[in-house]
Amino acid sequence: MRVLYLAQHQEFSGDHAGFAHAFNLTKALAAQGEDVTLVAKRPACGPVQMKFPENMKLMLVDWELEYPLPFGPGPRITKQLNFAQPARALSWLKRLIREDRIQIIQERHEMRLDLSPLSTRFLNIPSVLEVNSPFIEEAFEERSFSFRSRNFFRKMGFDNATAIVVQTRLLGDIIRKQTKTPIHVIPNGADPDLFSPAAKRPGLAQKLGLEGDIIGFAGAFHPWHGAQDLVEAFSLLAPRHPEAMLLMIGGGGEELEKCRGMASEKGIEGRVVFTGKVPYEELPAHLNICSVLVAPFSPSKDARRKAVFDKYGLWWCPLKIFEYMSMGKPVVSSEVGVIPEYIRGAGLLYPEGDVLALSERISSLLSDRALREKLGAAGRRNVVEEYNWSQVAAQTAKLYRELLE
Repeated sequence: MRVLYLAQHQEFSGDHAGFAHAFNLTKALAAQGEDVTLVAKRPACGPVQMKFPENMKLMLVDWELEYPLPFGPGPRITKQLNFAQPARALSWLKRLIREDRIQIIQERHEMRLDLSPLSTRFLNIPSVLEVNSPFIEEAFEERSFSFRSRNFFRKMGFDNATAIVVQTRLLGDIIRKQTKTPIHVIPNGADPDLFSPAAKRPGLAQKLGLEGDIIGFAGAFHPWHGAQDLVEAFSLLAPRHPEAMLLMIGGGGEELEKCRGMASEKGIEGRVVFTGKVPYEELPAHLNICSVLVAPFSPSKDARRKAVFDKYGLWWCPLKIFEYMSMGKPVVSSEVGVIPEYIRGAGLLYPEGDVLALSERISSLLSDRALREKLGAAGRRNVVEEYNWSQVAAQTAKLYRELLE
């Protein structure tokens, strides 16, 4: 098959889960013999350098399609009022379909105007809309004018797509309220060759000033990621484990400086290391120096999304859960959403927001090497046998064939 994957709103920059999903899925499709064209947004700092299969092509673009609405937010209003851009984009898409002989399109949906359903409606090319989050529900009250006006255009995209793909059944339940288009659940995965216990960088721990048992966290520092919970939990277990240190990998998000301040306030700043953003290809080596990996999701602390989380639950299928497991490391995670289904014997769960329980789960793993090895091995098997990009690509390609038939 000749596949076009549209991610024109996602920067090809290597420091975001959206990039990881788009790149790994398309690379896995190509590895299985599909001819793939990946379209992504050109990042300001230049694209990350990655190796591509011969039958995979990357195109970087500088345009975005906004919902054609005559009101803000301010920085985007000019693009929203550019009503000619969708026509130009459709013309560009028509030319690309002809030149690359595209048979099917998958598009990463954002809170923007979807292009691929237009190809289905006007160019008769089947389209799969990949929905990773209910963006409008997150941002606006469902009865508000802002919600209804944006949902008008979103629903057009949903209804004109040939199929919709979501990562969890919870997200499928949310999207199903807005459209009758068939919805398929295909969860995320990890690359067991990249995220492998063999991923090592000699001297990395020493370079970072780390020693002893290292507790690791990777991700953005947004409220629902629960990074502050982890710093507080570490402060509770630190006296019992004087050799332990905390490694916080990642940057961005409004919680980063709060975490730094909390570490200082608790008197543990010398035992907490913040790396800032780490290139995607270097992340496995950073995870590999850790004894325990933590995903302290805390959706109740996210004021902007709390009402939606309370109504639907945590609908995400976080990449880092699979990447953690792929490293053969035990995982400690809050018991939210569908995460318990994915971890399955690969880690320990605790009630969301219960900092004392979080500290106890980590402490029990630091004290029991055999348990760490048992859980880590189970997680590695989960990824190698089921939650990997080859499996995701196989399920996706199967859906493509069904739609083409």
